[in-house]
Amino acid sequence: VAASRTVAPKPATLSMAQAATIPAAYMTAWHALTGPGRLVAGERILIHSAAGGVGLAAVHVARWLGAEVLATAGTEEKRAYLQSIGVDHVTDSRRSGFGQQVMVATDGQGVDVVLNSLGQEFTGESMSTLARYGRFVELGKRGMFENADLDLAPFQRQLTFTAVDVGPDLPNFEEIWRQLIEHIDAERLPPLPCRTFPSTEPGEGFAYMARGQHIGKIVFTFGPPE
Repeated sequence: VAASRTVAPKPATLSMAQAATIPAAYMTAWHALTGPGRLVAGERILIHSAAGGVGLAAVHVARWLGAEVLATAGTEEKRAYLQSIGVDHVTDSRRSGFGQQVMVATDGQGVDVVLNSLGQEFTGESMSTLARYGRFVELGKRGMFENADLDLAPFQRQLTFTAVDVGPDLPNFEEIWRQLIEHIDAERLPPLPCRTFPSTEPGEGFAYMARGQHIGKIVFTFGPPE
């Protein structure tokens, strides 16, 4: 049983597996960028871990909004994939140095929005890429659970810091959800690539996820009851 405001008819053009890639990833990306991110056409955004589910959804949302996307990803395969779909500036998310590369790519101007999912050790470097009045949107939880420190010096540039965790208790959840589904139905936003595993073999799917090599989403499929 689910609340009617949290569900929607499956778009006819999507398979069941493709439809499963939509709700959590796209709702998080859509709200983060159009809500606290306030991303608009002509701005620049740095999307961390951009080959994952939320990251890739954010790439599609940002490009549809008309923004310039810079990204990080953890493997050569993921970086190559992002470049193959038109993301020109892609750096390594697993080591420092991306901040300087972002500043070089933007001629020292930085980005307007950072969509962050990296660990606390990279927060300072990520914030250093923000232009004046930039918006830092935090998706990670570990820093908050551990009550990590946050350097306030960068906020002299009038930055904002917002933590995002999208759930049915989000104000205007249903309105945001219906808006997103309208874009999916109209094929303005594509489903995410996914790797499927049978639900009878969950260990295989979780082991694959733990290796950190997947692009897009991991989906468990359900066949006849077993």
